[in-house]
Amino acid sequence: MLFAASILTIALAYLGGRHFGLPGIVLGMIIGTWSCLSGHAVSAEGYHACFSFKFFATEMVPYIGSLVILATIPWLARLSFPYSWDGG
Repeated sequence: MLFAASILTIALAYLGGRHFGLPGIVLGMIIGTWSCLSGHAVSAEGYHACFSFKFFATEMVPYIGSLVILATIPWLARLSFPYSWDGG
């Protein structure tokens, strides 16, 4: 399944890049990954329709941490190098 998702992602990223540039590459990667892995990775037998906040929070911690770091990089750069922003 992962191999199929990788091939589809590369193909869609290539086609998106040829027609739309960088936004097409990103969109192709998102569509390729989600289309293969979102619906088919969980089998019908092993799926239980119950929501677990603990599991959700555990899975989201790396993503939220990454977003916080990315959002604070410009602010941290200004604090780290205050004189380089003055142009002199």
